[in-house]
Amino acid sequence: MKKEGRKPVTKILLSAGSIIILVLAAVSFIVIPAMMPNAQKQMPEFGSYKGKKIEYVQGSYFTNAVEYYVSQQKNQRQNLDDGAYFNIFNRAFRDAVMMLAFADEVKKSGYKPAKPLIERSMLPYFSNSNGVYSAKIFRDTPESRKVEIRKQVEEQLIYNRYAQDISALKYSQAELAFIADMNKQTRAFDAAFFSTNDYPKSEAAEFGKKNAELFTKYDLSVITLATESEAKKLAQRLKNNELVFTDAVTEYSTNQYSDEKGILNNAYHYQLKGIIKSEDALKKITELEAGTISDVTETSTGFSIFTATGPATKADFSDDSTADLVYNYMTIYEAGIIEEYFINIAKDFSAEASLNGFKAASVKFNAETAEIPAFPINYGNSQLLGSIQFGSNPKLAEAQSNEKFLTTAFSLAEKEISAPTVLGKNVVVLQLKEIKTDETLSPETLQFMYPYYTSQFDTDAIQSFFMASPHLKNNLLNAFFKYFMSN
Repeated sequence: MKKEGRKPVTKILLSAGSIIILVLAAVSFIVIPAMMPNAQKQMPEFGSYKGKKIEYVQGSYFTNAVEYYVSQQKNQRQNLDDGAYFNIFNRAFRDAVMMLAFADEVKKSGYKPAKPLIERSMLPYFSNSNGVYSAKIFRDTPESRKVEIRKQVEEQLIYNRYAQDISALKYSQAELAFIADMNKQTRAFDAAFFSTNDYPKSEAAEFGKKNAELFTKYDLSVITLATESEAKKLAQRLKNNELVFTDAVTEYSTNQYSDEKGILNNAYHYQLKGIIKSEDALKKITELEAGTISDVTETSTGFSIFTATGPATKADFSDDSTADLVYNYMTIYEAGIIEEYFINIAKDFSAEASLNGFKAASVKFNAETAEIPAFPINYGNSQLLGSIQFGSNPKLAEAQSNEKFLTTAFSLAEKEISAPTVLGKNVVVLQLKEIKTDETLSPETLQFMYPYYTSQFDTDAIQSFFMASPHLKNNLLNAFFKYFMSN
C-alpha cells in the first residue's frame, strides 16, 4: 500500500528555526535598556537546556529570535507594551529551547553537516541586491562575521535535519480509512437539564444550621507583617502600650487581610480557617475577648496580630442573605452535596420518563430541555473528526471534553434514557433519539486535511515534550519580571 509523508510539518517545525535566516541578513543588536524602560544593563541567564545557557548576548540564537519578533511587531505596526515584550521573550525562549533540544537529539546520531553543504548554505549571505553571489561582498565581509555566519548556518542545518526527520513520518491509507470511520456513526439526543444554580435556599439554610460555626462572623482587626521577628517586636510594643493598634496598622501593616483601617475583610469562621494555619491558633483568635490582642500568629501570607473589636455574631439562617452566603460556600467547598441533590431529582425524572415518556416527564419536573443534533465521538473536538455542534447552548459547553458525558451518551441504545450525568453547573439526563450514518468525511476528503492537521499536532507535541523536559531550566518569568518590570 502506498504511503504518504506528512511533509507540511516541515513548514511548521522550520518556521521557528528559520527566524535565524531572516535575522542574519541584517544584524543590528537591540540594546535591552532602550527597549524596556525599567530594564537593567546586565542581562540575566534566562534558562538552560542540558547545561547550555540561554542568554541575551550578542550573536546568540535567543537574541536573534527576540530581535526578529520585535522587528515583526514593528513592521505590523503593533503596540510594543510590556505584555507584548513578555510574549516576544516567551516565544524567543521557546525557539531557543527547540534549537538546543533538536541539536542535542541530532548529535546523538553522530550527524554533522558536510562542509560543502555548509558552504552552499552560506552563499545567500554574500549575495548582491539581485540575489547573485558576489565575490566582492565575500571579500569585504570581516572574518569574524564569516565565522559567526558559519556557526549559525551549521546550527540551522542541524535543526533542519531533526525537523525533516519528523516530517518524514508516514501514514497509510488504512489509517485514513480508520479516522474516516470514526466520523461515520453520529447520535442525536434529547436532553433534560437540572441547574445547580437552582439549589433551594431552604436546603442551604439546613446545611448552615448543621455547620453553624463555619458561618459565625467575628469583629476583628488585624496587622500583618512580612516576618515573624518584625511581628514579635510590634506585638511587644502593643502589649506595653507603647503604640495604639490603629496607628500600628497605618505604620506597619501590609493590609494583606484587611482594609486600610485594619478591619478584617474575611471575617467568617470558614474564611479564617483559610487564613490561619494552626487549629490551636484559630481557636485562640476566635475566643479573643473584646479589646484583647493576640500573640503573633502565622497566616498564609506573613505573620499577623489580631485584636477583637466586638463580640462574634451568630448566623441567622432564616435570613435570605445568610442562605446565599451558605450556598456560595457550598459551591466552592461542598459542590458534591449540591450535585447529589439534583442527581436524586434527575433519577426520579429518568424513572418517570421511562414510564410516561421524556416530554411528559420534562413537563412534570419543569425541566429545561434541548435537542442535541447528531455528532460523533470526538473528545476534545479534534479538527480531524466531525465537530460537536451544540449551537449556542451554554449548558453543553463542557460536553466535548467531558469523558463521562460522552461515554454515557454513546453507551445508550436507541430510545434508552440515561442515568444522570454532571456536566458543568448542570445535571443532565439524555435520551438517544436516533443513530445516523455520516459519509461526508471520506478517506479521499480526509487525505487533503490529514497532513495539515497532523503536522500541527506533531509540532504541538514536540514543543510540549521539550518544554516539559527535566533537562530544561526555565527562569524566563523570574528574569523578565525582575529585570524588565521592576520599578
